[in-house]
Amino acid sequence: MSSGRLVQIMVLLSLFTGISFSSLVTIPEGASAYVPHDIILIHGNEQFTPANGVTGGSGTPSDPYIIEGWEINAYSVPPYDAIRIDNTNAHFIIRNVSLSGNIAIHFFLNVENGIVENSVLSAKYNAIFVARCNNFTIRDSSLSVWDRGAPGIFVTQSTDAIITGNTVIGNFREGQTGIFLLTTSNITVTRNDISRTTFGVGVYDAYDTTITDNVIVAELEGINVGEDSDKTTIVDNTISVPTFEEVDILLDHSKNNIVANNVMSRGGILIMGDSLEHWNTHVITSSNIVVGKPVRYMKNSSGVIIGSEAGQVILANCSGAHVDNLDLADVHAPFQIGFSNDNTITRNHVHTNYWGMTFYFSIGNRITQNTIRENTLFGIFLENSTNNEIADNIYYGNRNIGISLWHSSDNIIRSNTISFSGNEAIFLWKSDRNTILENDVLSNEMGIHLRSSKYNRIHHNSIIGNNVQAEDDVFNPTNNWDDGYPSGGNYWSDYDGVDKKRGPNQDQPGSDGIGDTPYPIAVDNQDTYPLMFPPVMPLPQPPRVLEANLVGLNSEDVTVTWSLSPDDGMGLNSVTGYEVYRNTTYNWGGWGYGLIASLPNRTINFVDSSAGEGDPNNYFYK
Repeated sequence: MSSGRLVQIMVLLSLFTGISFSSLVTIPEGASAYVPHDIILIHGNEQFTPANGVTGGSGTPSDPYIIEGWEINAYSVPPYDAIRIDNTNAHFIIRNVSLSGNIAIHFFLNVENGIVENSVLSAKYNAIFVARCNNFTIRDSSLSVWDRGAPGIFVTQSTDAIITGNTVIGNFREGQTGIFLLTTSNITVTRNDISRTTFGVGVYDAYDTTITDNVIVAELEGINVGEDSDKTTIVDNTISVPTFEEVDILLDHSKNNIVANNVMSRGGILIMGDSLEHWNTHVITSSNIVVGKPVRYMKNSSGVIIGSEAGQVILANCSGAHVDNLDLADVHAPFQIGFSNDNTITRNHVHTNYWGMTFYFSIGNRITQNTIRENTLFGIFLENSTNNEIADNIYYGNRNIGISLWHSSDNIIRSNTISFSGNEAIFLWKSDRNTILENDVLSNEMGIHLRSSKYNRIHHNSIIGNNVQAEDDVFNPTNNWDDGYPSGGNYWSDYDGVDKKRGPNQDQPGSDGIGDTPYPIAVDNQDTYPLMFPPVMPLPQPPRVLEANLVGLNSEDVTVTWSLSPDDGMGLNSVTGYEVYRNTTYNWGGWGYGLIASLPNRTINFVDSSAGEGDPNNYFYK
């Protein structure tokens, strides 16, 4: 086609009144396929007219009004909506349009039987806003929004809609949501591609929502099913969030949801709720995959055993369960226990997650012999949970808190080793009558912190080398930081008192292993009987770095290198040597590994001769 020719488009329109007319639009070659048009405002069926952009149809189900081919820029024209329609029940289709404005398409108040398809919509706030409408479809369109807090598609107080085949793109502004449903029912969101938003799909106070076959890339939450939402079906979605600090699917104070066959990146599923029905009314299948592993959700069960591979474990209203020997890593909340009692969680390795283990409204659980390390928030977190025992676990390198109790009372924290926490090793908030004893609290930012907590007993702990050893903000001395005389209190590495006296008042001749003067904690709190020596010798801390490299002629050897333990050469619990173990298969706990070397302290490497090139085996070292 030569550059001088024109393209002529003939559009024949037939109004519902029966009047026929024609219009001729001439577009120079190379110009946009859309024709510029003023903003379109339709209030009632009678305003579906050519002047309002109607290009065909009569408003019936078989012959809907057609609005198509227009380009409308409404950023400078009040009400800044490219198309606004209200109080109509005629059937209509908006298609093949390019719209921009504060809101590109605005259906508001009693709009029924509308379709938006094959259009390009760009807006500051909402590409499409729908309020108090029903029986509409939004499909196969490209939508983008650019202001903070702006959903691409915002539907509220509306029913019976299908949102399908759309591409929804944000621009990484805070609070943006791809598709947001508020106080809706019977909405289907399917086959959409959502990206560059804070939240992918948000559902609040909604009933009978279906979210299926979508591809969602979100900065914070992929799918958020919020408060008072019921019967949401989330199936066959692919969801990606950037790190395990975010969530793929959040079920927040909602119930009766179905979650199946979703492929999730690193966030996984997070359940929140303070009622049993928020936890045990869902159907969450093991066909959900997070970090390549299945989600294990158990509800209303007794005596279940979980020991196979899992990306997440969620117990809801379970008792007598035994969770053993799992390696849970790189997930937002890998281990969630809600309204579950008398379960045993033992010998698990929970590391490099956002949360470690979380317990809500749960009683009588025993958490023992787990290794919980390098999680972002908490190693173990209990909320509104009582009579649980947390014993013989190892925590180190958790970036915030090792063990945290909120509104949780009558629990026992015993014989744990807690080191290198970014904030507190043990933190209690509004938690009463707990017992903290025989723990090794080593090299944390703060050792033990009690806040608004009363009648707790803290004794026979080794509190060593923390930047702040302890804090207690209860001004009346209601927390007991010792076990009386002659049992004694805690060992404090910075205690500078002497032991020359004995007796309840430390005024009798002869030493007794208890300091003669109290250890001050706060104005009204003290350890009256501080111990002069650790009650139990703390375990030496392991090396923090381990690596293996090929070395030697033709790379036939392997050098295993580690950092020195922080306790190597450090007094009471000094490291006296290192042992190197090896196996041909991996096990996180080192079970089945054989001893291949015993080395003196201050050693940082070992050469495993002939284990490199030429040896057909793979080797794993501990």
